[in-house]
Amino acid sequence: MTWPVGHAVDDMLGCYVDWREDAHAVGEAYRRWFGAPDGEEAGRFSAYLGALDQEEWSARSYAVAVARVEALL
Repeated sequence: MTWPVGHAVDDMLGCYVDWREDAHAVGEAYRRWFGAPDGEEAGRFSAYLGALDQEEWSARSYAVAVARVEALL
């Protein structure tokens, strides 16, 4: 594998790991919101939405990285 492709693949794999970690965080945030005691629902829902936003951002970054690798191949 040439250096530009290898670097792009490394970047893509890093983006994949970030996306998977963020996806896991969404599940955890959902569980915390779903089981929130009275009075804590709004704050936990807000945290859940923040986790969803982060997961969406990392998924888009991963998609861009995949497209970059595809273009180099």
